[in-house]
Amino acid sequence: MPLCDSVRLTNGEFYDFPFWTLKTSNSGASARGFVVEHPIEKDHIELFALGKPRDRFSIRKFAAGAHGTVEAVANGNAQIFGEGEGSVEWVAQLKPSHAQRIAQDVGGSFSRIGLIEAEWLRKKTE
Repeated sequence: MPLCDSVRLTNGEFYDFPFWTLKTSNSGASARGFVVEHPIEKDHIELFALGKPRDRFSIRKFAAGAHGTVEAVANGNAQIFGEGEGSVEWVAQLKPSHAQRIAQDVGGSFSRIGLIEAEWLRKKTE
């Protein structure tokens, strides 16, 4: 299970959590990958955190449980958060330093200036 971040939530209230959809191919890009056990095939698979925020970023809501945390429910060998269409499976706990590097790469993708914004800034300085 994931490490606790020491934040206590109110029982029954819904909270937003950010997610980044991982890819199984880096498409030749220099992206940080990590290897996890494939949940169905019981083989290993490499996952990459790359892409544009508009394509990969999402926010999902989960309700806090009686212990003031969002807890996964065991489903066979899988640990599932949420229900139905919005559910996600927890597959691995990254080492903190590796998770920090990935978070920095993902966060950096949000701060890039788009072409339209750069053009607007250039025209404003003329």
